[in-house]
Amino acid sequence: MEKYLLFIIDECSFCTKAVLLLEKHFIIYKTVDVTDDLNTRVQIKEAFGWNTFPIILKQDKNTFNLIGGYTDLEKYVGAYDTK
Repeated sequence: MEKYLLFIIDECSFCTKAVLLLEKHFIIYKTVDVTDDLNTRVQIKEAFGWNTFPIILKQDKNTFNLIGGYTDLEKYVGAYDTK
């Protein structure tokens, strides 16, 4: 079963869309809101080499792999979308 970890910030439409997409497909996910922690935001961006939010990781057993942002997530789960 797929599992995702999302680093999100408030007032981010792509963060909201990512959560809604995962919920629509009943995919397990966890969010980490880093809105109020600028230091953590900078560290996460640097660690994953990603400059925008959300920063989405997919869990594969005991490791997390960078998916990217919302549009990248769509490529993974959007194929199941029946729109």
